[in-house]
Amino acid sequence: MDTTTIVALIVALGGWALAGVTAWLNYRTKVDETFFHALDWLSGGSQKRNLGIAVVESTWQRRRFRRISTPLLCNSAVYLLLRTESRDSPNELNNLRRIMHLLTAPKKIPREHQFHYETLLTALDERPGAQQNDRGLTIIPATELASWKEALATFLPQRPQLDQRDHERRSEID
Repeated sequence: MDTTTIVALIVALGGWALAGVTAWLNYRTKVDETFFHALDWLSGGSQKRNLGIAVVESTWQRRRFRRISTPLLCNSAVYLLLRTESRDSPNELNNLRRIMHLLTAPKKIPREHQFHYETLLTALDERPGAQQNDRGLTIIPATELASWKEALATFLPQRPQLDQRDHERRSEID
């Protein structure tokens, strides 16, 4: 082989490598755009939330997306537990079940997400007494609430038990 052929092969291989890297970067950018756009859907109605959860489910195995999704899913779950006006919506109950399935699946949680899981556990503690409240899902079976609390409690350090006075003080603050 002469020098011209070798240079041509090197340039061609370099071109293919550059094309491959460019294609990979474009793909990654498109996946990121879709993911971040889907996060907006978590704040919509039940059907938009359904779409947002579907995208999060499809990216859940990727750590970089899970780190971003976890706080958003915890907040969405708290919203469905305590604040939604769709109190008896089967669609929202299904959305909550899907969120809780994702959040209770890991064997342990990163320290950076501990606060979010504690907030969610607190909301689960408040849900049974929130039946008189005019917001939050009311059609959640008690067995599911209990199993979610049990699963979340395994991730978190032991919390001190609140007595009745603590609950009264907390309700005065709210």
